[in-house]
Amino acid sequence: MIKKILITFLLLPFFFSISANSLESEWQFTEKAKLRIISPYLNTGENHEITLGLEYKLEDGWKTYWKSPGAGGFPQTIDYSESTNVNNLKILWPTPQSFSILGLHSLGYENNIIFPITINIADLYQPTLLKLKIHFLVCKDICIPGDANLSLFIPNGKEQLFSKHINSIEKYISLSPIQDAKSLNISVQNPILYNEEKKSIFEFDVIQKNQFINPQIHLDSSMGLPVEKPKIKFDENLKKLTATFFYEDTFIDLDKNDIVIHIADTPLVYEEKVKFQTKDFNEYSNSKDHLVQIIFIAILGGLILNIMPCVLPVLSIKLISVTRYSGKENTMIRRGFLSTALGIIVSFILLGVFLLLLKISGQQIGWGIQFQEPLFLMAIALILLLFSFNLIDLFEIPTPNLKILGSSNNTLFSDFITGFFATLMATPCSAPFVGTAVAFAFTQNSFLLMLTFFFMSLGMSLPYLVIAAFPDLVKFLPSSGNWMIWVRRAMSILLFLTFIWILSILNNHFNDLFIGWTVLLSSLILLFLILNKKNILKNGPSLITILFIIFIYFLSSFNNFFNKNFESSKTDWNNFNQTLLENLIKEEKIVFIDITADWCITCQYNKQKVINTKEIKDLFEKFEVVKIKGDWTLPNKEIEDFLNSYNKFGIPFNIIYGKNSKEGIIFSELLTKKEIKNALNELRNDE
Repeated sequence: MIKKILITFLLLPFFFSISANSLESEWQFTEKAKLRIISPYLNTGENHEITLGLEYKLEDGWKTYWKSPGAGGFPQTIDYSESTNVNNLKILWPTPQSFSILGLHSLGYENNIIFPITINIADLYQPTLLKLKIHFLVCKDICIPGDANLSLFIPNGKEQLFSKHINSIEKYISLSPIQDAKSLNISVQNPILYNEEKKSIFEFDVIQKNQFINPQIHLDSSMGLPVEKPKIKFDENLKKLTATFFYEDTFIDLDKNDIVIHIADTPLVYEEKVKFQTKDFNEYSNSKDHLVQIIFIAILGGLILNIMPCVLPVLSIKLISVTRYSGKENTMIRRGFLSTALGIIVSFILLGVFLLLLKISGQQIGWGIQFQEPLFLMAIALILLLFSFNLIDLFEIPTPNLKILGSSNNTLFSDFITGFFATLMATPCSAPFVGTAVAFAFTQNSFLLMLTFFFMSLGMSLPYLVIAAFPDLVKFLPSSGNWMIWVRRAMSILLFLTFIWILSILNNHFNDLFIGWTVLLSSLILLFLILNKKNILKNGPSLITILFIIFIYFLSSFNNFFNKNFESSKTDWNNFNQTLLENLIKEEKIVFIDITADWCITCQYNKQKVINTKEIKDLFEKFEVVKIKGDWTLPNKEIEDFLNSYNKFGIPFNIIYGKNSKEGIIFSELLTKKEIKNALNELRNDE
């Protein structure tokens, strides 16, 4: 015994001479990988449990495996039986990434990884010698098993001294699961395995206090489950998810009812072992009920778009389409309103195809993103201007002599365009139910995306379809007369005001000179139309002249002379920055995020009625709220990624963070003062 103590004291200076502020083993080199043990402390201190790090450095592109890697590999095994003063060892497994090697789906780690390993020290008054025999596998195009023998001497000592490795180990501890459900307010419920001979479905619910953001779910089991990506469905408030794993051509040993569910949703990492019920495969009800619910939500969302602020600028077009049929025959009324409904449906389908093509090409997609494009805004401005001039009879929009639905009435094409244009103007809105339907569509396959857009179009066209089914409703309007002339003039003014609003959005892309240039060219078009109306240009090339002005207008947008010079303005709002947000959350500040855009009318409504009111400003000041504005008027990848991380694809988007709500509390699209008050009070009560 005395001999051992003397040897220990003789060795201590040697180990401390390795590094003044670090404690680690030598690297063990194997083919394609090297391993070592690192310690967060220079001595054991007074804790019986210490979490060390088992560090792997793999050559570029090489991978090693998670504890349930699937069919393509095996996890590392660690033998610590030759260690001294160690009672127990437990390895923590950080959240893995999925990858494929030789066509097999697996879970594991690439390049560099630190596995936290927790050891239990038998005697705090003795030094500890940790000796590990590790057997592992690394793979790239081929797989190579490896073995490593590592040793680390850890001195004893009452005052625990930190090593330079502490931050690295803490990082990977944070990526490893916590199993204390009470502290996280999370639980796994209703685990069910629907099974037949070689076909199974495993489904369960996860419920937590905070909202889910972008959860990853993996299964750890000895039942022989292959690696599959689950289908995840969220409830309306994003605090409950249902995960469904589909398995085909897989035999599952039902005697091993030992599934551990691993959930990672930054910063949450949680594991729970569950015992599942087993049911016949035929009892599984596929997502038909959920799909029916989404269809209902899509129809309701489309219907609500008709009364949202975004659509109010085209109210004139809708009213004119109604008044045009005052006193007309039922057949003509029915055909006209069906044409408008058809225009809405076709425009939604084309919009869906456009977004689908963007998605297939790898681009991120969003609701209303076309309003970020200056050429689109210029085209919309031009259409609004021409519609405005048309309503005061400065010119007639030429329409083809269509024989749609058995009619040769020229107004049918005009009705179709009315519906088409109404859809384009509605897309900046993220109304109640619209956001849910759009989020579902953008996260599903191509068929479901198009199906969702189709039912949204049915919802928006529903008022026109109702009038088409009951044309007598139009007869409640007064008969045609001079009143319609005044209605058309009033609607023309409303359209012209919308034109001015579009110009204000264009001012985010171009300087004031371009806006002045637009007004000048618009005035020239108006002048030529008036001269043509008065027959002053009886044989003049007015149409050619107007087309030439339009051509010059679009061509001028490419001139650098009209480029916008952005200047920062003084405000108490911070510009959106992901790093700033993360730092503020770490500092446990209350942070309010407003993702907005000048083209989003709902956003402007929220500002005017809620955010910029004195009552809310005073509340923000009282609670010392840090305000961050994300301006999505122009394309912004960082803001787009932030929205997508919450499964959101449109704006407005408002969220607030606090000490005990670091995942954030999400507000509804139509913001209310009550929501903000309740959220602030909840954050205050949690402190």
